[in-house]
Formats: sequence, C-alpha cells, structure tokens
Amino acid sequence: MSVLAGIAQVGGILNATRDVINALKPSHAPTRTAAAKGPEDARARFLDELNKASAHYIELRDLDGDGLLDPVELGINENAFARLDANADGKVSMAELSQATLANSKAQEAYAASAKA
Repeated sequence: MSVLAGIAQVGGILNATRDVINALKPSHAPTRTAAAKGPEDARARFLDELNKASAHYIELRDLDGDGLLDPVELGINENAFARLDANADGKVSMAELSQATLANSKAQEAYAASAKA
C-alpha cells in the first residue's frame, strides 16, 4: 500500500469519527451536575451519548434501512471500512462505530499527551 493510500484510509476513518462526534446534539450533552456524580457515572453517560451519536449517524447515512452501514453508505474505501467492521460481516453496526470512535479518540489523546512530553 502506498503512503498516500494509507493517508487516505486514515483520513476516511477520521472523517467518520468526526461525523459521529458532530452528531451529538447539545440537548444530549451531559450537564455539569450529572457529571459531578463520579467518574464511573460520567464514563457510563459518555458511552451512552457516544452510542446515541453513532445511532444518529447511522440513521442519517443508512440508505437501505437495515440499521447498518456498508462502505458506500459510509463513503470510505474497502480498506478503511475493514478497520471499522470488527466482525468482518460487511456492515458496520452502532457498536462497531462507537468502538472505533472511542479507540480513535484514545489514540488522539495519547498522541496529544506524547506531543506535550
């Protein structure tokens, strides 16, 4: 695989991740009072909001109405799609999209932390 193809794949995954994060509506954002209940509650709420955002994203992009996304519906190439399709069934579910978004977010945080060190 060429470097440019690799960059394009990563770009496609980052775009899908950004779209999911942008799908969070302000009305779904946790309040400061809710977040103050503790880290476990905050994590559970975060995961719930991430799942809602992933479901909303799928709802917007799902052309055939099956509740899943294929490479055409996601608008990414097959190699980038394979990174999202954890069970290799040819479709990306809400759980797979949420997990990929979470993993990518952790990678971005690790990168930002390493840049500061």
